[in-house]
Amino acid sequence: MENTVKKLRFVIDNVDTLLMKLLNKRFKISRQLQKIKKHPVSYSPARENEILSKCPCGDTLRIYRTLLKQSRIFSENIKWLFINSGNKTADTLALKHFDEIFGGHDKLKFYDSPSELKIPARSPAVIITAGNIGNSLGCDIEKKLFKYCEYKEKKRAVFGFYSTVAPLFECDLNVTVNL
Repeated sequence: MENTVKKLRFVIDNVDTLLMKLLNKRFKISRQLQKIKKHPVSYSPARENEILSKCPCGDTLRIYRTLLKQSRIFSENIKWLFINSGNKTADTLALKHFDEIFGGHDKLKFYDSPSELKIPARSPAVIITAGNIGNSLGCDIEKKLFKYCEYKEKKRAVFGFYSTVAPLFECDLNVTVNL
């Protein structure tokens, strides 16, 4: 039995070495790609949807979401805003998924009502909300926003990702991402 364990550990060590080399290569290429794009909201929900659709459910999918989160680089001057939906359960779920997809929600500035929202004039802004932004904001503000995507779990909306900056590619508008 001890000999079998040693052999299997040797195989795992070889797989780990290969995985580390491939991950480092992927991160390097991802950084090069982001430099080429030179876009403050370097996020492509359509591309991420394409990648994640190839992943089996479970651990592999969770690991790949983490990989994509670590690969993303957002401009430092982006303002991250969260509009509470008024439903504590929905907001908690939205923040949980936001953390998994984009990192800690410590970067978010919270607003209890869409009417309080102040979109920065010069810096790009990303707005996250568990509610429907279209019905809750005035027409003037809505015209300044681009809806990148809506995240859904079991066909129910969890949160939307909006920005004051148009996506680099039109295919990244109004994407639905199933969690």
